[in-house]
Order: sequence, then C-alpha cells, then structure tokens
Amino acid sequence: MATDTYSLFARRPLACGNPKTGPMFANSVGKPEILNNVLNRAILPALNRCKVCRKPKPDHVSAQVSHEFLRDDNLPTWYGFHAFRRGLATSLYELGVDDFMIQQILRQADVETTRRHYIKALPPQSVAAMAKLEAGLPELCADRALVEMPAANKLPA
Repeated sequence: MATDTYSLFARRPLACGNPKTGPMFANSVGKPEILNNVLNRAILPALNRCKVCRKPKPDHVSAQVSHEFLRDDNLPTWYGFHAFRRGLATSLYELGVDDFMIQQILRQADVETTRRHYIKALPPQSVAAMAKLEAGLPELCADRALVEMPAANKLPA
C-alpha cells in the first residue's frame, strides 16, 4: 500500500511538468494553481457533504431536497494546508515510506525539517489514551459546568 501511495504522489508532479522545479498543482496553462481555488473547488466540497444525500453543501442548498443539510461527521474536518502536509507526512511514515521520500513528496530542502516538523509519529498507547480522554470529556465537564460562580460583590476576602 505504501508503494501505491507513493506512486500517486510521485506521478502528480510528472503530469504537471518538471518534477524538480515545476508546480505541484498546475492550472490549465501550466502555472501554479492558487491554493484557495483548490481548497474551495475540490477539498471543501469533498469534505462538507450531506450525511443523508451525500451531496456537497453548495449542491445541497441549490437542489430541491426534502431534508436539512446535515454534515457527514465520518469525514475529517479541514484544518489548513500545514495540517494537511503534516497529516500526509505522518500517514506516509506510518505506511512505511522512507523519510527521504516523504521529504521529496513535500518538496522540502532538508530531511531534518521533514522529520522535526512534519512527521508526527505517535505510539499507539498515546492515541488510545487520547481517544479515551476525548470520549470521557462530556462526563468530566458536565458536573463542573453547572457550578455557580460567586456574585462579584460576594467574593471571599
């Protein structure tokens, strides 16, 4: 599977021109694509679709549907391009892709930058512990949210 992932990202710059210096995402005339256009035309519509009819939000709103838009919570939330690059690097690393290959895919000059700032390998125990914490947060916070704050004129001295 790691090879398939690598080949997907390795073929992308080849399709756009020079793999060393050309744009990773090129527009129809070979110039670098504006990343906000990629975000708004491709990424966000794919991530923000209706849970019921599976249509992207703009299509759902313009269509005559018999239900309210309900975002599909099985899809990840977009946190920005830096988070995307970190997630990509970490996922490739977990799939067994070599650090130097990840550096090339991200087009970074130094593999140490890739290792230090982009590959975030977590032990499985940490992931499991954070999942438990996240699952228990509503219970942990429920009794604290109802505690009344003392009035401003009745603060203890």
